[in-house]
Amino acid sequence: MPRFFHEIRMDAFVQATEDEEKVLRALVSLCGGIEAGGIERMETEGVHSNPIIILRVRVRKEREIRELLERWKGMKFWRESFNDVEDRLDGDLVFHVRVDKSSCLEGEPSLWKSGEAIDIRLKIAAYPASRDRARSTLMEHAAPDR
Repeated sequence: MPRFFHEIRMDAFVQATEDEEKVLRALVSLCGGIEAGGIERMETEGVHSNPIIILRVRVRKEREIRELLERWKGMKFWRESFNDVEDRLDGDLVFHVRVDKSSCLEGEPSLWKSGEAIDIRLKIAAYPASRDRARSTLMEHAAPDR
């Protein structure tokens, strides 16, 4: 079976004023219940020496990527993200979507408008690599039914 995607990566930043457990729940909700053992936790510092925790999920198995995309295809945030594909697809063939953290906790992820976000990066496999091929793959294998 051909490989259409290299990876889905989701990053959530936990600011010093946030509850890490809540952010973790939001991330797990977006992932469809991925086990906490599959979440990387990194500690860093902000510009003003404030502590920041980065929670990262990487989905690399093609079967798991497809399952996650199938789940997202039925969600409003994913459908809306395809309204501006050209702006979301970068030169490295990565499709970028930001989701509001608090909406994930409520079980209805919505596109980020302000506040804290979970960053989703879908790395598309396209051979030879080109934006046109990546866009075709994205539309054929990740786009929601319209």
